[in-house]
Amino acid sequence: MHQSLDSADVEIIVVDDCSPTNRLNELSEDFPGVRFVRHSSNRGPGAARNTGISQANGRYLAFTDSDVVAPIYWLRNYARVFEAGAVAACGSVYHQKDFLSKMTAITAFGGHLKQRHGPRASFAAANFAISAETMRKFSFNELVRPAGEDMVLSWQIVNAGVEILYNAKAWVMHKPTMTPKDVFWRASQYGRGFRIARVHEPSLAGSGFHRYAKGASG
Repeated sequence: MHQSLDSADVEIIVVDDCSPTNRLNELSEDFPGVRFVRHSSNRGPGAARNTGISQANGRYLAFTDSDVVAPIYWLRNYARVFEAGAVAACGSVYHQKDFLSKMTAITAFGGHLKQRHGPRASFAAANFAISAETMRKFSFNELVRPAGEDMVLSWQIVNAGVEILYNAKAWVMHKPTMTPKDVFWRASQYGRGFRIARVHEPSLAGSGFHRYAKGASG
């Protein structure tokens, strides 16, 4: 919740996709500067992100997840690339070093990625930012769930000629709390989502989750 940008320049929107425990009243009291929205039914990550987009008023949109921690300079580092002329950008999603976190990284993000500067051909929605004007031309596919909605959107954005710039300084830490059973369950859900993603975007067949655009430098 805490970022180095002036709070007047930032709006934080949290979308609760009908989680089992409804704590919106309690959280609203603890974080009066945050806008909380709750779905009446579970609609998946794509729908939750689209709801957040529809509620946003800013010039730029930044996305992350409930099990991700963003450093205090996260948004400032995105602001700098937008000030330099970028319209879409993404950063690294780092993981803790324990075994379960590494397994989650492999199933969700294709492993621990070698970071390279240059345009990206895809991104993880856990760490992505885009101008609101550009995002209005697209939306997250709500039929792709429980994962993979970012694969489809990134492919559509790149195929429309929009460059997704990789920003090494705009990193986040993925910190899920899971048991071994949770890891295997989540892996199956990711696999299901990615299969659905390839149905809706056939050109994704045979592709890796993260790829670099042609010409990206090491």
